[in-house]
Amino acid sequence: MTCIIGLEQDGKAYIGADSAAVGGLSIRSIKTSKVFRNGKFIIGYTSSFRMGQLLQFMKIPRCNKPNEKYMVNKFVEAIRAEFKDKGYSRIGRRWNIYSWYQRTYLFDLE
Repeated sequence: MTCIIGLEQDGKAYIGADSAAVGGLSIRSIKTSKVFRNGKFIIGYTSSFRMGQLLQFMKIPRCNKPNEKYMVNKFVEAIRAEFKDKGYSRIGRRWNIYSWYQRTYLFDLE
């Protein structure tokens, strides 16, 4: 189970995550960050360390000022294409990504 928190306050957005890896009843602390920067975005992820690797190193489409239209039509579609290209995508797989852009916008992409 992963805990990611995002907060928007006074025109700024903050994002953070735990450092735990959980498998069944086993839990251990990890050095791999669940929150990282990719270009102008700070991204937090849950569910799969492989997914995090793909998100961290993929090329994100350029955007001057993100909005819901950009996130739906460009950002998410680029992620879907990356997952498919790298063999991560499959029908029924669920993933959660939280993105923060230049201290202004916080998006929950589910």
